[in-house]
Amino acid sequence: MRFYIVLLLFLNGSLYGQSELPEVKGYSLKACGDKPYAIAQKKSKTGLYDLRSKSFVLKANKSFYHFDEQSGFLFVANAANTVSTYNLNYEGDELCLIKEANRKVIFNKDDYQQFFGDDEVYLTNLEKCQVDTVPEGSSAAGIPNSGLECYENFVLVLERRPSFIDPFDAPLHSIVYPNEDSIDYDGNSVYPPADPAILKSGIYDRTKSKWVVPQQYARVHVFRNFFIAEGTILDEEGLEDEDYVDVYQIKEDGEVVLALKNIKSNEEIPAELFLEGTKFKRDRDPIYFFTGEGTKKGLIKIQFFEYLLEYDYSTQTGLSMFEVDTIFDSAYDFVVKLGRDISRFVARKGGEFFMKYHDYDKTYNFPLSWKSDYRYFYDSRDGAEGYEIDGKSYAPDHQRMDAENTFELMLSEPKPILENTSTKYFEEGIEFMRDSLIYVQVNQGEDEVLTPLMSEEFWEDSIDIDGNVVYLRPNPGTYESGLYDPQKEEWIFKRKYCYILDMGKGFLLCRTLLDEYGNVKDYVYDFVDNEGNYAFKEVNEIYIRDDINYAKYCLPKYEIDSVFSVDYFSSAPECYFMSGNKMGAGNWMENEIHHHPKDYLWYDPEFGVSLELEGEEIQVKMEKNSFNFNLSQAGLELTFYPISTGWEYDTQWHLRKRFAGTDSTVYFNKDLKVMATEAFEGSYTSEQVKRNFHPNRSFQIKKLNDSLVYIENYLYDYYSDFPLMSEIWVFEDSINEDGDVVYPVPEPGYSRSGVYNYKTKRWFLSPQYQTINYNDGEFIIEHPMRDEFGILLSESRYSILKTDGSYLFKEVRGLELPERYIYGDD
Repeated sequence: MRFYIVLLLFLNGSLYGQSELPEVKGYSLKACGDKPYAIAQKKSKTGLYDLRSKSFVLKANKSFYHFDEQSGFLFVANAANTVSTYNLNYEGDELCLIKEANRKVIFNKDDYQQFFGDDEVYLTNLEKCQVDTVPEGSSAAGIPNSGLECYENFVLVLERRPSFIDPFDAPLHSIVYPNEDSIDYDGNSVYPPADPAILKSGIYDRTKSKWVVPQQYARVHVFRNFFIAEGTILDEEGLEDEDYVDVYQIKEDGEVVLALKNIKSNEEIPAELFLEGTKFKRDRDPIYFFTGEGTKKGLIKIQFFEYLLEYDYSTQTGLSMFEVDTIFDSAYDFVVKLGRDISRFVARKGGEFFMKYHDYDKTYNFPLSWKSDYRYFYDSRDGAEGYEIDGKSYAPDHQRMDAENTFELMLSEPKPILENTSTKYFEEGIEFMRDSLIYVQVNQGEDEVLTPLMSEEFWEDSIDIDGNVVYLRPNPGTYESGLYDPQKEEWIFKRKYCYILDMGKGFLLCRTLLDEYGNVKDYVYDFVDNEGNYAFKEVNEIYIRDDINYAKYCLPKYEIDSVFSVDYFSSAPECYFMSGNKMGAGNWMENEIHHHPKDYLWYDPEFGVSLELEGEEIQVKMEKNSFNFNLSQAGLELTFYPISTGWEYDTQWHLRKRFAGTDSTVYFNKDLKVMATEAFEGSYTSEQVKRNFHPNRSFQIKKLNDSLVYIENYLYDYYSDFPLMSEIWVFEDSINEDGDVVYPVPEPGYSRSGVYNYKTKRWFLSPQYQTINYNDGEFIIEHPMRDEFGILLSESRYSILKTDGSYLFKEVRGLELPERYIYGDD
């Protein structure tokens, strides 16, 4: 219906059309649409003529006039650069002034609000003119963009209305079948045509009385000595088809020339034109430009279009959207952008750091010295954000803001550092490393797509030949971690890694190998020592795990002499390490030290139980409990063992402690809480305990005399209860030629029992044996015997060693020993 009303008005002529305008001596008149007014112009003077009273209601002067037909508003730029706005829809006797302001009056309506039927108009003083409603019409219900803005001799005219399709329009009626909807050749209903777009924005030069930027654009922006004109190519129906940008430049003589035409992507932004005389370097993200030279840096954002940034920094350009912002001026020692598609920036100046959330125009200032152990981290997956300073974790207070919209970093009360705050687990962050290095962390992993592809044939989940559901490829991640030296003004390691870990002796670098779609094919590791030499390069994670010797490079803080596994698998990341004559434990894949080096350490990572020996002090540690002992206690003996409950071992460790005539057991569960203590009746030897509980491992520490302590520590080989799967019949067990089920090769255990001199801090018997029994100054040593695959054989060898270091027997079979060593003295 709206279309027909407009057509009818067009055919019949407006109430005050151009043909009906009177002659006014010396003036040319231009009708203000169907309003009872006309703009009268005589040489360089312009006024407003009332067609009803046949008189001027605004005297002619050197003001600039612009009538916006879609709203019925008249904008007047006066000689003093004030802008007056009149509502010509008002039918009263007086001219209705609704807004007056210095330099500009712009009425903006969001391009998309009218699609949702929002008829509210953001105007002022309409009540003074007794206007109850905005005039009817396709665009009058919302004034998208209209107004004037004065720039010295130039006037920016803004008149834009996007094309509009009324979502509530009913289909047209059929001419042949009036009671039915009209349909096209494809059987689709035919709706009234959309209101075409109006693009009449431009720049008028008041001194030369001409349009220097023609009235053919959606918007025009003024930036320094440039006019940035946003244009839109319209299709045959007047609908927006494709956006473009033209750049006009004001020359020194005041002439305006078209400098660049038909720009259609942010990659084409003419930064060399805008930043003339400024040294700059374009970021991979095409809308950011790092400025400055020497020791001073800055960052400027210049954007022409909305865009979607791909993993390789190519872009998909959208609607035109001009924006220029100096994020940091060229006065900073260090400027960095964190991540891709995230407007988060960090800069440093004079020892003070500044963080800016560009989308919200906020700046956080926080002074820090290089002596501070500092790290900022952020993770969009769970919204985790915080700061770690000198070992304490803080959350930022985002509420306090000064007049310049700059936030102080108000730290919350310190709280325990969160679990899993290891640097590599966060998407992005910044951290001090060593004395003067800045580590930038950006490690945004792939985003898995959980929705299956749809079958084109059956509209069901798509499946492959094997019957598996087919999913889209993951959305590529961003891996841009690097290490920067602000003193040398260079990246020690360029921003191409997943994460970089400081290992003391050097740096462990993890990076991705990507396929053609930007998805991860594999992770590889490099290790670079402090002199810049590679200890290894491009090593696959699998190979690192298969060779525990790599781990000696991957534990921080200590000089690592050797590394060996805590549990069964040599590939397990939990490991012991030797540093000098001391022993510690950590996780080489996580770059974490669980236990700092002591004279001796035993550690069970599954339950988090440990025993540390330092001098004569013994400390048994658990998550929520600890026990302290001293080797000066007579007859001290501590034994750890699990309880056997049939085929599986219970999730309990037991600590048996015995000294000075006492004998008791502490029970604690998997949560490491002490459950109960129970006194033993009678005397139990360690062998009887083992026979009663059938453990697959044993650990005990037992004082032998005033200088020696026996440490028993062994783990039986692991035999899998699950057969190998057949390669041909994937859901069946693998069998050999004899028809027997084939099991995986056992994982070798270990034998680490020995005798330690806690006075000299040296091993009297190195920890390489299965068991050692001490009686009357003699040591009965059980040697583990293993085959070529490292699997423990059923038969052991034995040696008898005296305290003076002489052997009575050396590595003989058990039956070759005298009976008293086999059966004991009766």
